[in-house]
Amino acid sequence: MSRLIEGTKLRYQAMDGDQHEYVIASRDNDTLILESLLVEGRVTRFLRSELQAALAKGRLEFISASGDEEKKLADDLMVFSEEERNKTLRKFRYVTGLIDRGIEYWSPQYIEDLLPAVASALDDPKPPSWRTVCRWHSAYVKAGYSIRGLYSLTYKQGNRNKRIKEEVEVCIKKALDFYCSELRPTKKAAYERLENELEAINGLRRSKNIDTLPVPSYRTLVTRIDNLAPFEEKAGRYGKHKARIAYNPIAEGGKTSRVMERVCVDHTKLDLFVVDSETGMPLGRPWLTLAVDEYSRSIVGFYITFRDPDFIVLIKLIRNIVQEKGSVKDDYPFLENEWLCYGVPELFIFDNGKEFWCNDLEIVLAELNIQYAFNPVQHPWFKGKVERKFGAINAELLSKMQGKTFASLAERDDYNPKNNAVIRFSTLIEIFHKWVIDEYQISPTTEKGIIPNVQWNASADEFPPRLEQPDRLNIILGRTEESKLRRGGIYYKKLRYDSEELASYRAKVGDVKACYKVDPDDLSSIYVFNQLVHQYIKVPAVDQSYTQGLNEVQHDIHRTYAKNTTEGNYKHEDVVRARLEIQRRIQEEIDVWTENPKKVAIGASSAAAKYCDVSQDASSSLSEVLPRMDQSEAISPSLVAEKPLPDFEDDELDTSGWRSNVPNA
Repeated sequence: MSRLIEGTKLRYQAMDGDQHEYVIASRDNDTLILESLLVEGRVTRFLRSELQAALAKGRLEFISASGDEEKKLADDLMVFSEEERNKTLRKFRYVTGLIDRGIEYWSPQYIEDLLPAVASALDDPKPPSWRTVCRWHSAYVKAGYSIRGLYSLTYKQGNRNKRIKEEVEVCIKKALDFYCSELRPTKKAAYERLENELEAINGLRRSKNIDTLPVPSYRTLVTRIDNLAPFEEKAGRYGKHKARIAYNPIAEGGKTSRVMERVCVDHTKLDLFVVDSETGMPLGRPWLTLAVDEYSRSIVGFYITFRDPDFIVLIKLIRNIVQEKGSVKDDYPFLENEWLCYGVPELFIFDNGKEFWCNDLEIVLAELNIQYAFNPVQHPWFKGKVERKFGAINAELLSKMQGKTFASLAERDDYNPKNNAVIRFSTLIEIFHKWVIDEYQISPTTEKGIIPNVQWNASADEFPPRLEQPDRLNIILGRTEESKLRRGGIYYKKLRYDSEELASYRAKVGDVKACYKVDPDDLSSIYVFNQLVHQYIKVPAVDQSYTQGLNEVQHDIHRTYAKNTTEGNYKHEDVVRARLEIQRRIQEEIDVWTENPKKVAIGASSAAAKYCDVSQDASSSLSEVLPRMDQSEAISPSLVAEKPLPDFEDDELDTSGWRSNVPNA
């Protein structure tokens, strides 16, 4: 990841397909002057917006300092073992911890003065020496201030076979889980648990004349315990509440000096009822996830959906933040201004919601070289900027719309959202874009009268935000999984993925464990990491008719439904039938609403909106994702037992008197 500044090297593909390599020599306002690296004396001029658009379309890439060799390396921490990942993250936390504490020189005196504070924050009883930290920092800088400089190089070594048998590893894992429990046992007690477990297994093996399993040494278990992530250990032994307090607190009164230096993220449920964009069926209140740049007060990204906040929502928000937004005006021609904000943040400030505490998110942020911190527990005023934006949205935008709800009953007076019109979901998305881009971004804020667009332009011109290439971003933002290669390919949640390229790879490496990336929003394919060439292989699902357009939430609902209707002994065919049955039930809900809109089970329609992924980048109507089933495709109700849809509530909301702005609703 790089910036469009002097000295940056670029590889550009022209419209005719020719490849050119340039270095940014200088700039003249928004015009960048590029010198050719291939033809001496050739100078070309580009607008910054032209290069950003080329990057978004995949016709521009940055040339790293170490050349193409770096591209062959793994782009993802998850291609390494868990132990190596933890070691890499430990290095990263020490280096960034010293940087955050304002280290002036990387010399023994300065490092040794600050190192104890960093080790204490990480709860590390054995901090590294100053020489080690200095070596880590040097590698970090040489890699362009990227975590890739801290990667382990053990993949270049020879024998990587495990010395400990798989059965023993299972016992060690149980001992570690016991150590990280609320009982807070000592390391010695955990080792005794390991010895007892292996003795029980070996007793059975001796009775059958099978060789016994070796018992690891006490030092082996202690080393494993010492390598546990500090947060995971503290969370298991003392609870997540104390673990969250212990790590990444926000210093009060922190100042920013440029855009994207610190970005605050939070969720809220909008105080507005919305309806299906096509049928007019009420769907309930959607969630808004918002990202605000502290320096310019700009809204740099948002995501609106009926899905409860989770890892997938955060990934979609990050994509919305990072990508260049030139296409937004093409999608919404009525906009008068450009959405200027884009780029990779330097630091995220999160709330203490559970969705922010997951290993997948930490890996994604590390790969993008984004640091993160959390609001101190029971100190809501620390996230004032994003909270004020929620207040502005309610006061300046939603209050103008019919169908608005109120947080307090006292605020309602005689107003009842049930008896007032509601807005289509697609219209809400359009209005929200209009408000952000053509109203909020160009108006003075109540905080010191800052105009977000003016503040953004002044800072971005002097210090452009970091960029990321779209193809690499797609890989980074996937969920990382690991499973064994076997005949028939890879199985993920009982879906089979296989291809000739994967079979060829398996023929060379055998039945080894493979790391792969899964897009939770599209289960039609996965990306398997080829350890031989350090590249990803795209592997399609075998059943494309089922997985096309399928996301992970829908598949999990199908599996739960199939499990309930088959008493747990279900096959893939049962999951496919469950999908058809659930879609038939949703269609029935739509038909009932169309025929008699006086009453509707708002809980059921909201759950249907989650299932159909009604969101700003997917569909705005339930009917958009429901297939048109003819009589031959329709499934008989007798094939699947009549059970309530998973997570569908039955609370009814009397909607008689609703005045919908959807025609013919």
